[in-house]
Amino acid sequence: MIKILELFGGIGAPRKALINLGVEHKSIDYVEWNEKAVRSYNAMFDNRYQPESVVGYNLQPDILVHGSPCQDFSIAGKQYGGNIEDGTRS
Repeated sequence: MIKILELFGGIGAPRKALINLGVEHKSIDYVEWNEKAVRSYNAMFDNRYQPESVVGYNLQPDILVHGSPCQDFSIAGKQYGGNIEDGTRS
């Protein structure tokens, strides 16, 4: 079983992908600052995480997974993600 650490985990898409692929894993921690994303994650995976920071973490996962800023790819971000000339973060 692999140990994963989910940083900036959003709603847990990387973890859901591992589940869909049948990869045995254990999430040793999940970190996300966005309250709505944390609520969605908790609902999907039956957890009780709270929004938190990664400052001071010293965990040793087998794999570190993280989410990229998706706002720039969403309608809210005007779908400008990936265009350098638009000055987006993605």
